Amino acid sequence: MISLRRLGIERLSQERINLVISILKRMCYLQSLSLEVMNNETFPTSMALSHFQHLHKLCLKGKIEKLPDVCELQPNLVKLSLIGSELQKDSIVQLERLPYLKMLVLGNQSYNWRELVCSSEGFPQLQVLHLVSLMELEEWTVEENAMMKLKHLKIE
Repeated sequence: MISLRRLGIERLSQERINLVISILKRMCYLQSLSLEVMNNETFPTSMALSHFQHLHKLCLKGKIEKLPDVCELQPNLVKLSLIGSELQKDSIVQLERLPYLKMLVLGNQSYNWRELVCSSEGFPQLQVLHLVSLMELEEWTVEENAMMKLKHLKIE
């Protein structure tokens, strides 16, 4: 299955996620990956996704203790969906530095903070932003020159 382009795996245990990622390393043409951990499980701190050179779409469903550095994430990501991730407040700073990110979905408990700040010049290529069921969010600040290419905004 080394030519596989799209893959989705649901209900992973925390112990299995590293095993799955090590197996996926052989799938060098993978373009779209969706991983979901079981209830109350957490993605490991280091998932080493940077070796997926063709990965453009990533969906992670489940708690993420600490978002990997931009260099550990695949810098070629075009679409990123985070659902139930309970991101740390400073995680947005890392996400807004992804150079090719065009679509970001922050869904259901992915960001549980009162304030969201998008820094100046952050998200340089972002065109689509979906903020879904972020129940704690009360204030959203977009600094000058942030999200300059945003075309579609959905707040649900």
